[in-house]
Amino acid sequence: MRGRSKRRSLPDTEAGLTLTEVILVVVIIGVLATVATLGFNRAVAHWELLTAARTLVSDIRETRDEALSSGEGAQVWFYREWDYYERRRGGAVKEEVYLPDRVTFAFINGFHKLEPSPVASAVYELHFAPSGNPSVTGTVYVKNTMDEYRKVVVRPVTGRVRLE
Repeated sequence: MRGRSKRRSLPDTEAGLTLTEVILVVVIIGVLATVATLGFNRAVAHWELLTAARTLVSDIRETRDEALSSGEGAQVWFYREWDYYERRRGGAVKEEVYLPDRVTFAFINGFHKLEPSPVASAVYELHFAPSGNPSVTGTVYVKNTMDEYRKVVVRPVTGRVRLE
């Protein structure tokens, strides 16, 4: 027995994991991963909505300020079907802004609806006079894939723009 090494073996009850235990661990990890993914998607959609709404407010304010500083009218055209808007001055397109993939225009109210064009049938115009006053008051609702909404309001006379 001197030349033999002693091996210690585990009892049969401690030999390893059973198939049931392995499946249970895999299921728990799968549930946790699903919950984490859903929470992450909701958070990303929420922040994309807030960012898009804040960008829209900023762009409308900048368009109003450009109308004041240039002494000529400026417009924002909303293409509801295509989820983008154009900033215009003097009839020329200055900038096109597309909403993120998870954000859409839910509803546009109060702005002038333009005649249907080959590009889109629902185009709305917000016009600022050279004095910076809007031609009409209006509201733009944007929403994300989680059915959260934000409302951008343009007030009459003053042209004040705010996010609700």
